[in-house]
Amino acid sequence: MGQNKYIAVEDKANASFKMQWENFKNACTSKDSHGCKGGIFFAVAGAKLSEGIDFTDGMARLVVVVGIPYKSRFSSKVS
Repeated sequence: MGQNKYIAVEDKANASFKMQWENFKNACTSKDSHGCKGGIFFAVAGAKLSEGIDFTDGMARLVVVVGIPYKSRFSSKVS
């Protein structure tokens, strides 16, 4: 239906992260007037969101992992 979803971006500040996490949970569990719900949470692997948080029910319907393959600075291989 083209409805906007809640978008959160992980921040280094703990207070900001807690607020974003609560807003994301609320967006995933409540329905708007059109019956739509959900959100998108952008995070960094290895940061706060990667461990110790339970994505239950509809909070994680899709996970996308993107990596940029940088060559090691001290690599002996030449590409």
